[in-house]
Amino acid sequence: MIRLSPSKWSLFAAILTLGAITPTVHAADPVVNGGFETGTFNPDWTINPSSLVTAATTGGLLGNSYEGTRFAALTTPAVGAVITGLDKNSTDTALGLTAGSINSNFSNYNHGVVITQDITVSGGSQLLFAYKFSTLETTIPIVRPSLRNDAAFVSITGPGTNAIFALASVNQVGALGTTAWLTDKPYTFTADGTYKIGFGVFNSNDNILPSTLRIDAVSVVPEPGVVAFGVLAAGSVLGLIARRRRN
Repeated sequence: MIRLSPSKWSLFAAILTLGAITPTVHAADPVVNGGFETGTFNPDWTINPSSLVTAATTGGLLGNSYEGTRFAALTTPAVGAVITGLDKNSTDTALGLTAGSINSNFSNYNHGVVITQDITVSGGSQLLFAYKFSTLETTIPIVRPSLRNDAAFVSITGPGTNAIFALASVNQVGALGTTAWLTDKPYTFTADGTYKIGFGVFNSNDNILPSTLRIDAVSVVPEPGVVAFGVLAAGSVLGLIARRRRN
């Protein structure tokens, strides 16, 4: 029988602990092509309507990316557009939401544009993304004296989840306004399972002036506590090794 001293048993136990944790800490990101760097959406993302979504290149007419060289740009239809976008019911269907969800959250919803991806995650993990909203909405004397409150949102559907969260709107940015790139809307998944994540932007009341939602750096990261524990375990093992070498 192999006999180990107490110090060796401590080292052995720490190594086993680290080995058990490492696969969780370094799990692959379930979001595929979250930075849109491939320059295309298929087969990872579903876009609807496809003609109103662009894998834009940084530095072009739609501005710069949050990171990398590309980002997704969703632009609502404008006056004279052949494609009018999705109505409320079609948007519910595309996002996997229960019927009436869009109407309940955005009663002024006219037509919109969405992009979705199905992902499998662990409970406690977080969805992270960067977004930027801008609009060409402005007032037109006599014909259109008030602004239309176009808006952008993120949706999550899955086990016990049917959620919509507003990101930004014309009322927030004003006429011809824009936000900076923002990362202030993380979402924590409550249970293991497969979810549909969606991003959308819509015209309010009419399809005369467009608004654009830019999305970049979409990812899912492990539960923060799991990462911290993994780092702590790794530090413990390295510390034990260092002390062992000194002795």
